[in-house]
Amino acid sequence: MPARIARARRTPLNRRGWVSLGPQHPAIECRLGDISETGVRILVQLNMEIPQELDLLLTAEGDVHRRCAVVWQSQGELGLRFIGRAVTARRVG
Repeated sequence: MPARIARARRTPLNRRGWVSLGPQHPAIECRLGDISETGVRILVQLNMEIPQELDLLLTAEGDVHRRCAVVWQSQGELGLRFIGRAVTARRVG
């Protein structure tokens, strides 16, 4: 019998977020569906090709964000795996 892979515990959310596909694209609003230590499920309508990696902005200003790898894609949803730690921009002043 194959070993069972433990899945990270998911916490339901209903918060706004933004997806950044790169500097040449404006950030696209999304909804954070649920989150775990390792990743997040987002609800987003994208009518373009999605790169293998993207930034998930957790604030409207983008000063808190996570680099993510796209793990799966379904109609209107993306499964993202976090790459590295959360980045928080330091404000001067």
